[in-house]
Amino acid sequence: MILRVVLDFNEINLNTIVNVFQKSRTDFCIDKDSIFIYTQEDDSFVKKLLKKSNVTNYFLKAINEIPEVGMSSSFSDTWINEKIRYEIEEKFNRDNQEKLLAIQNSVDQANLKLDEITNKKGE
Repeated sequence: MILRVVLDFNEINLNTIVNVFQKSRTDFCIDKDSIFIYTQEDDSFVKKLLKKSNVTNYFLKAINEIPEVGMSSSFSDTWINEKIRYEIEEKFNRDNQEKLLAIQNSVDQANLKLDEITNKKGE
């Protein structure tokens, strides 16, 4: 999940935020008036990090769309694009892994039945 935190950088200590996010091993990107956060946790995790950073005035929103990336794209657009594509790829791999396991189980069962039939004929 990617979350966008909009805040006023004049009201906060950016070093504190960076330190808190780095200590928690949270992947983030800072751009203009926003911090983009990549996390597998829900937004309550990010809210706790912001509270630790003494940030009280902010707007938090999930990013669900892949921004178009071109020659004039910002670093944050590219960063968001990479993170969302990574999530899509991971989900695809998980889904296909489950399908492959199901197919392998079917093949194994078919082989067992074939062995049973072959053994009965040989008797």
